[in-house]
Amino acid sequence: QTEKDHGRIETRRCLVTNDVAWLGQQDQNWAGLQSLIMIESTREIIGRNSTGTASVERRYYISSLPARAAQLAQTVRAHWGIGNGMHWVLDVAFREDDCRIRVGEAAQNFAILRRIALN
Repeated sequence: QTEKDHGRIETRRCLVTNDVAWLGQQDQNWAGLQSLIMIESTREIIGRNSTGTASVERRYYISSLPARAAQLAQTVRAHWGIGNGMHWVLDVAFREDDCRIRVGEAAQNFAILRRIALN
């Protein structure tokens, strides 16, 4: 899947395998494990500030769903949207990006309190 938006071109590729028997034997907490997923994102900045270089990021997931790359890629992408939506609300409603709390654990504590208030 390729998208051109926000001054960049991003291409995502989803690789899935259902060859997980060897992994399930290692850890009983993964009972029901059906697939391993790798999402590879390649991003290239476009426009005047472009350096012509691309960055590649790989994320790995485990799933109890059967190995179907298109469905799993869509599920992972939808999950990112939920997180992005929450961060937008935190920034707009609580001005989280403008927060200048820096002492000790205060920044982390306030972030937790904002998320509790949001829910």
